[in-house]
Amino acid sequence: FITTSIGRSFHVYDAEKINLLFVGPHFDHDVVSVLSIGDETFASTGGRVVVCRRGKRVCELEAVSRGEINSLVQFGDHVLGISEDNTVVIWDRNTRELFTEIEFERESFAVTALVHPSTYVNKIVIGSSQGTMQVWNIQSRRCLYEFKTMGSGITCMVQSPVIDVLALGLLDGRILLHNVKQDRAVMQLAQEDRVTALSFRTDDVPMMATANSEGDVALWDLDNKRLMHVLQNAHDGVISSVDFMVGQPLLITSSADNSIKEWLFDGNDGIPRLLRSRTGHFAPPQMIRYHGDDGRHLLSAGRDQTLRFFSVFRDAQNTELSQGSLERESRVRHARMSALRFPAVTQFASNTAMSRDWDDVVSCHQGSRDAHSWSVERKSLGKYTLESSDSSIVRAVAISACGNFGFLGLASGVIEMANMQSGLSRRTFVGHTKAVTGVHTDACNLRVYSTSLDGTLRIWDFATGNQLHCIDMPSTPSHLIVYRESSLLACACDDACIRVIDAESTRIVRTFSGHRNRITDLAFSNDGRWIVSSSLDCTIRTWDLPTGYMVDWFRVESVPVSVAFSPMGDFLATAHMDSVGIFLWANRTQFADITLRQINPHSDGSTDGSVAGAALVAMPTTAGL
Repeated sequence: FITTSIGRSFHVYDAEKINLLFVGPHFDHDVVSVLSIGDETFASTGGRVVVCRRGKRVCELEAVSRGEINSLVQFGDHVLGISEDNTVVIWDRNTRELFTEIEFERESFAVTALVHPSTYVNKIVIGSSQGTMQVWNIQSRRCLYEFKTMGSGITCMVQSPVIDVLALGLLDGRILLHNVKQDRAVMQLAQEDRVTALSFRTDDVPMMATANSEGDVALWDLDNKRLMHVLQNAHDGVISSVDFMVGQPLLITSSADNSIKEWLFDGNDGIPRLLRSRTGHFAPPQMIRYHGDDGRHLLSAGRDQTLRFFSVFRDAQNTELSQGSLERESRVRHARMSALRFPAVTQFASNTAMSRDWDDVVSCHQGSRDAHSWSVERKSLGKYTLESSDSSIVRAVAISACGNFGFLGLASGVIEMANMQSGLSRRTFVGHTKAVTGVHTDACNLRVYSTSLDGTLRIWDFATGNQLHCIDMPSTPSHLIVYRESSLLACACDDACIRVIDAESTRIVRTFSGHRNRITDLAFSNDGRWIVSSSLDCTIRTWDLPTGYMVDWFRVESVPVSVAFSPMGDFLATAHMDSVGIFLWANRTQFADITLRQINPHSDGSTDGSVAGAALVAMPTTAGL
């Protein structure tokens, strides 16, 4: 099994296929360290160590008032941890009681790592940021021996397959194999950047793997004392853990880039290949949309420069849409993968009508003059790069209802239409005097709708490109959405108001005001009755179109930046400014009789103004609310 901390909870995966087996309880604080012993998981959170079995809370180890507990380690029937106040805390695993504590002066010995040397009864070796080590007997609480400094701070320590020999990872990038019985260095190696984790193969191959904070994994031939291979850009962040499976040629790595990867050594050259992985956004998503009409899949664009595909029901299907052979290219160019990726996606559009025939997603990117097509069917970058004709930045994109045409809204105010099958430009729509902020089409390929920073909403003839109507908006529109079945358009404007326009009569038929800060996104419900909006005021509001009333709202701790309503009407998906996850909210009207009431959007949360603000709702978790 693989156990990993996920924010304020932890996940247990099957090591064979990295399928999710159990989800731990949701804690009040982040989980800073986890330890698995048999079917028990020890999770350190908020200064407490909680014991769980099969994802359920069982009990807690005896509480200590020493701040966060880091680096949980098993030592026989004991559990060891390093507290925030520089103390090694030891519990009895069977009785759950505190066994003993060993305190240190931070100025002379700041504890960073600890390990139990094999066959050493009741003894542990403790490393420090000063580069020194001490051997302690936990039974008598006596320091038995102190080693001389290693010349740099110790970041990690593990027992090697050889008795008496420990592997030390240092802050300056050196790796020392040190004989603790004789107090002498057996071997010294060096890598770039500080060592964050290390592990040894145990299937009769003398190999060691070490990781650094740049996301690289170095593989060492211990017989010949040389570097065999470097897995450059194995991860996009600090690698916190590397572990060889016992007796197997399988290396498991995890990182701050929100990923777990398995590497298989099945070649004669000793170089591994990526066998399987579980990844997610490692920077918050900026835009999310449902893909398809069944409400089973989501597309998400994040600040980590990736476009990802998520399944609402089977998380094993989650994947990143490939941007090409970035790993190979990064090795050739000696560059980080982040420098080779496209700039962050600012807007994208998808349509499944022609998914089996050609690309079905088009995206525009931050500061880029090009839009790119993608294929969800192949989970990869598409065939075409759609270039702006006047070299201006692409600000908005759309795909027609038939899936044959893609639209680019440019910073110059021009709208270009391209064929999704051939990538060739077919038509331009000229009229806006400033950057386009949104573009959409109707259900029958008769009209094209667009908004711009020039303060207008314009309706165009799809076939000729001629302008049919120009509507001057009371405030500059920043977002545009369309409900194709009723030809209703909704614009989020800079005055924090939502204006609904009937495309047939070209009139503003509804105005919704109440948000106290800029609106970040809009979404129509599946039946077109509601509009859901999110704002920088941390509220998510539901507006009823037939009555013109606000019928629901709630407040969240994190600013919502994007919302998407399921085509089946069962879920609302939200993305937030400081979270890498996508959150699903159930639509209660699907399974209960809910009476909707009018809420005054300018009041403090009720019809009589008696409630101080919208209800603060806890964010959903992987274990539910």
